[in-house]
Amino acid sequence: MQLNKMLYNIELSKEDLISMVQGTVPNYSLFDHPLIKTIGYYTGGFVDKWTWIGPALKQLSEESLMTVYKLCKESWK
Repeated sequence: MQLNKMLYNIELSKEDLISMVQGTVPNYSLFDHPLIKTIGYYTGGFVDKWTWIGPALKQLSEESLMTVYKLCKESWK
């Protein structure tokens, strides 16, 4: 089964980009990535959990936020 890709051209605010990042988590392979490890952290044990650091996300540029989102998205492929 082949899925059709749909491309959209939309405007996103910085808050939109932060929400997109907060809606995803990096794969384990990205935990030590220089950018990723400065804006979030992993808690292991009984419950595995990734937590984004809100103030750190707000300090990133729109371009960096998009990079983080793409890194996380691609890390699961």
